[in-house]
Amino acid sequence: MSYSLVDCVYRNMMNKETFQIPSADDISKLKVGDLVKLIFFNPNATGETPKAERMWVILTEINGTKFKGTLDN
Repeated sequence: MSYSLVDCVYRNMMNKETFQIPSADDISKLKVGDLVKLIFFNPNATGETPKAERMWVILTEINGTKFKGTLDN
């Protein structure tokens, strides 16, 4: 099974009223060890398998605007 991350910034730009995300200020305050919720897209979803799932990730590395983490779902 292969997943990709949903571009939530883009989805927010297209649907500001219904798809809200944390502010840039809140995102800049994230630190290693924090939990973040990301949306993982499954392009091969069929039938009962969901096309996307929200999952918790523990941040393990922050380098400017790039983040790495470990799935904690």
